Amino acid sequence: MIDLSDLAGTIADFGEPIVRLRAAPGTFAAGVRTAGAATETAATASVQPSKGSEIQRLPEGSRSRDTVTVYWPIDLRSADDRTGAVADLIRCADGSIYEVAAVEGWTIAGFFKAICLRAEGV
Repeated sequence: MIDLSDLAGTIADFGEPIVRLRAAPGTFAAGVRTAGAATETAATASVQPSKGSEIQRLPEGSRSRDTVTVYWPIDLRSADDRTGAVADLIRCADGSIYEVAAVEGWTIAGFFKAICLRAEGV
């Protein structure tokens, strides 16, 4: 079995600072939705080009967009139509913004793995 206990430390040592933007739940008044305010959480993460096998997990219409895989120590959230949850956005050190499309919790290793698509219209 591979020991993943040092992986979170490696990400902290060699990663880059990124910011998670998470929208608060919106409200409805008289049938009009008002978006919730976004909170920003900064941490060090590893941002890597996504592998072909990771991109294949995405919906077909999203596969041509710029994609990165992010390894990050704080929870990340993808969109969920059932609950109305809005996907987190990730702002990388170079200013590029990505939307979280899929998340795997690797809590035994102390981080989350997320496949992220370059955000459109942000």
